[in-house]
Amino acid sequence: MKTKKAISIISIFMGIFILIFSFLYTDNNTSYVYNSRVTISKVTEGFTYADYYNSRYEFSIKYPSILINGNESENGDGITLIDESGTVKLTVFGSNNIFDITPSQAYKNALKEVKKASYKKQKDNWYIISSIKNNKIIYKKEVVGKGSTNTFIFEYPLTQKKLYDEFLLNLNNYFKTPGIHEVH
Repeated sequence: MKTKKAISIISIFMGIFILIFSFLYTDNNTSYVYNSRVTISKVTEGFTYADYYNSRYEFSIKYPSILINGNESENGDGITLIDESGTVKLTVFGSNNIFDITPSQAYKNALKEVKKASYKKQKDNWYIISSIKNNKIIYKKEVVGKGSTNTFIFEYPLTQKKLYDEFLLNLNNYFKTPGIHEVH
């Protein structure tokens, strides 16, 4: 008798918990179902890497797996990852190109936001801007297409520049953006 009563009470609490959880974490106006995923892979350049694939904007990124605390956005446009100490942060996301902005225009707009770029380059459908703020390197790469834009922002301490140089030098191989020609 006590066992049935305990099971009933546990079942009621679980039902209430599920109801509250689904209410708090559901956008009642919009329903998004995406199949984004993170997987771990081994790369021989000094880091173990993880792979993130965003199914909404169809981009992928191979990133150092020490960036562990990830939160994907509610609308499925991307993810923010940080290291255990909170000093290294990677944000990668997609957005629709609703203003039909060109790569050159996006580059000029981004330069207006950066007071002093230590590195800048615009070519074809992408640009890179790197700057230093509060002893951190802020490295931004954006790939602009007719339909959408994919953005990569990496912030890390200036003291760890050598550590992350190999990651950024291989970024063209690690950041794939095949879905930029479509609106998502």
